[in-house]
Amino acid sequence: VSTNGGTTYSNELLIQGNTNAKWSFVSGTGIVNQNYDGDGISNNFNPGGGGSLTSTGYSSITLGKLPKSATLKIKITVNSNMNEIWAIDNIFLYGRREVATTWSGTAWSNGAPASNTKAIFNGNYTSAINGDVSACKCQVNAGKTVVVSPNTTFSIESDVDNKGIFQVDNSGVLIQKNDFAINTGAAKIKRFSTPMRRYDFTYWSSPVAGQSLFSFSPLTLSDKYFQFDPIIGNWVNVPNSTTMSIGKGYIIRAPQTFDIVTPTIFDTGEFNGVPNNGFIQTPIALGASNLNLIGNPYPSALSANAFLSFPENASVVEGTIYLWTHNTALANNVYSSNDYAVYNYSGTVGTSASTSSGLNTQIPTGKIASGQSFFIKGLAKDRKSTRLNS
Repeated sequence: VSTNGGTTYSNELLIQGNTNAKWSFVSGTGIVNQNYDGDGISNNFNPGGGGSLTSTGYSSITLGKLPKSATLKIKITVNSNMNEIWAIDNIFLYGRREVATTWSGTAWSNGAPASNTKAIFNGNYTSAINGDVSACKCQVNAGKTVVVSPNTTFSIESDVDNKGIFQVDNSGVLIQKNDFAINTGAAKIKRFSTPMRRYDFTYWSSPVAGQSLFSFSPLTLSDKYFQFDPIIGNWVNVPNSTTMSIGKGYIIRAPQTFDIVTPTIFDTGEFNGVPNNGFIQTPIALGASNLNLIGNPYPSALSANAFLSFPENASVVEGTIYLWTHNTALANNVYSSNDYAVYNYSGTVGTSASTSSGLNTQIPTGKIASGQSFFIKGLAKDRKSTRLNS
């Protein structure tokens, strides 16, 4: 499959034959049904056995969810020799007319949207009142406001086109299924911290493009924004005008107005920009430290297991992530390393809550929250990036 007119192709399926085997395309019940993923790694299919495979030969081979591209090309390559005969018949490439339903502010024009229907919002919509949304695409018209309320979900197969106000509240979820969908229009993604004192830091990562550190937390002192540099193995102060790099982690101290003793939830943080989507590569560096501070770049939770087990990541990073809790108050200008909660995929280190007591004693569940960054250890100097996927 090529999305650039044939310049490059992603291998998706490999159908293997059998020695001295005959497949029946009429009576065969073997079916290959796979969705396009664009990773360039073929999934191999082989029915096994020999002789006349009247029931296990592949009679139907389907590759679904092809990417949206004006220069889409599909290539079928047959590798054969003098002892093999391949017969290919009835090749279909299905498209369809876009079906839409429009929200007026009180009702849908063509029934509630589904995964094969485009949702057009020509009226204000709040999911806490009007319900979760599952749609093929999402379009918000100018002058209209759509709010994804806390603990509700917008599940969109492809792109979000926002010409109005599209807001995802804290604990609200925007999921996109097509990694190649291109979003347009800025969204507001609101995220809260756990309770913080004035000298506490929270680990953040932007789920949108173009977000500045200052705009997210304008009441934080200008010299209290940091990133971690593995080359020197230490924290580096960054200007509060810095635009947050996608997939990179930053730490931001609580607003200077917060109390020194009594913890308060930071609930005014708002990411503004086009929501991130698709495969995102994040640089992994090794130097004085092998720790790298990266983050979830999506407006939905990221599966730690899926991230750590992804083949391109397994040889680049270790199978453990470290999540900051800021349980222990600052003492003598030093923060406690015991404040890291641990989540492990491979079993080399036990998953655990922070070993220090405090407000956050939860054991990590394997879901990395939207907007959250975390530490992970790099493995190899010759592998400079790791991949995240929405």
